[in-house]
Amino acid sequence: VVDMSTFDPKTRLATRLAERNAAAEQAEDSSELLDSRRVCPYGFQRPEDFDYQTYNRFLREYMPVMMRRKRKWDSLLKHSRGVPSAGRKLKRYVRKGIPREFRADVWLSVSGAQKKMVERPNHYREMLRKQNDPDVLQRIDLDILRTFPENVHFQEGAKEMQVIPLRNVLAAFANHNETIGYCQGINFIAGMLLLVTENEEHSFWLLDSLLDNRVQSAYYTSGMTGLQTDQFVLRTLLLRRAPRLVQHLDQLKIDIQVVTVRWFVCLFIDALPVETLLRVWDCLFLEGDKILFRVAMALMIHHEETLLSKSTFIDAIETLKTTTNSFYVLDCHHFVHDIYTILGSFSRRQIVKGRAAYQSQSDRSQS
Repeated sequence: VVDMSTFDPKTRLATRLAERNAAAEQAEDSSELLDSRRVCPYGFQRPEDFDYQTYNRFLREYMPVMMRRKRKWDSLLKHSRGVPSAGRKLKRYVRKGIPREFRADVWLSVSGAQKKMVERPNHYREMLRKQNDPDVLQRIDLDILRTFPENVHFQEGAKEMQVIPLRNVLAAFANHNETIGYCQGINFIAGMLLLVTENEEHSFWLLDSLLDNRVQSAYYTSGMTGLQTDQFVLRTLLLRRAPRLVQHLDQLKIDIQVVTVRWFVCLFIDALPVETLLRVWDCLFLEGDKILFRVAMALMIHHEETLLSKSTFIDAIETLKTTTNSFYVLDCHHFVHDIYTILGSFSRRQIVKGRAAYQSQSDRSQS
């Protein structure tokens, strides 16, 4: 017998609100909160050359913002008795950042994962018990060893080790979606979901929702046709927004896919700082893959003048590879604001039209 109260978003959100308020009473003072640590809140170890001074500067500006957002979300969730239905207000709140305490629950709600989980309460366990294709399981086991080696939760002996939960989620998903099965890149997505939700089943359903109705599942199928298509679309969009940049890179014989393919397939996991990544994913779960194009174009356009100043292939490539290594992306609040303002209105029709153009071009080349 399944206790359906555990799936009730209103019950869970009420519990989270109580936990957050209790935790706030015991919180460290502001000076302690501003102390940089060798491990981030999600378990990622900071490198030896980590810029603590810049990071502390960011925290001093960002923490008051997030405290205000917490109060706003507290009020919204209490007033709505849960996550409200999609609308302008919810979109505005999500774009301004979901507090960590509520992130998993809001993702589950806005992505449709919560609804699927309630409708099929035993499905995850059934998929977990089902026998996997040995070849698929072998690939999963191989990639698990390569997943977030710099994260303490994925290291041997960790108190809250995520390796076994990650294997479970990937194995269950491979049985659930046989069209995709398993593909490199999904391990990082599932791993990040586990770090946020700390729950296997929630991570499974969020992964399913992501690849079912938020990004193209063909990113992860044989041939990765969806990924190839969207690289064409990205170039088309950039050609309209930053024609000089595209033409300059063409002259240097540089294909932006050198960096952008991995951005898209890993949904920016290994490109953006953790909090910036999660702010982008807040929007991804609500608005879908349009956010991927916004982020990629914002990064390119922000560095346009620097890239235009590079006259050699090597210099331009190195600049491209470091577009995500700056205070610009660390300052997640202003960065997310930028990806909406720097591009202005951006219709999904442009993406749909670009995908159709690529398909037509592909069909002609094969005929």
